[in-house]
Amino acid sequence: MLLDLAAMEDEHVFDVKSEPAKKLKGRNKPQDILQMAIGMEEDSITFYAGLKECLPAKAGKYLSGILAALAKGLDRSHRFW
Repeated sequence: MLLDLAAMEDEHVFDVKSEPAKKLKGRNKPQDILQMAIGMEEDSITFYAGLKECLPAKAGKYLSGILAALAKGLDRSHRFW
């Protein structure tokens, strides 16, 4: 299930076919790069929260763990700000 969710996230949140260098173009400051990364984390949380609403309760519990881990990482990212 975890691999399926990761594949869905790659398809719906991240453009895995794009080149990272293109996304980073013009972002020379560490703050700019961090802000982009935080935005991607926020998009992941939105994706999993929406998915949780569509799935049965058992899967929702599993997704709650993923959401908690993402939120914890996002909290740590904001500390750099």
